[in-house]
Amino acid sequence: EIEPLTDILPNEIRSFINISMATVLDSGVYVCNAQDSQLRWTVRKNITLTVLDRGYVYLWPLGETNISSLVNHTVELKVEVDAHPFPTLAWSRTNQTISMESSSIKTSLLMSHR
Repeated sequence: EIEPLTDILPNEIRSFINISMATVLDSGVYVCNAQDSQLRWTVRKNITLTVLDRGYVYLWPLGETNISSLVNHTVELKVEVDAHPFPTLAWSRTNQTISMESSSIKTSLLMSHR
């Protein structure tokens, strides 16, 4: 069920649609058209919705991908992950998993809405 709604507030108009129980078939391009009352100006905005039936994972490095360091200095390697559901993260070097006990590995959970 798709329900269009519009809020008319002082100095602000908000229009949105609620899609109850979204399915893969609801994926597509949704278009909002706004036209002034004198029919002179029309503006359209497209929003692409992708409803996932399975999860996804995107991973990219933060900063340089080739790093040099002096001996006995601390080196910090960072990646950012966007995933649903929450992923299992592990680091490895030369096909060997890095032990959590022997290394300092920190994970921060950042929440946002897509």
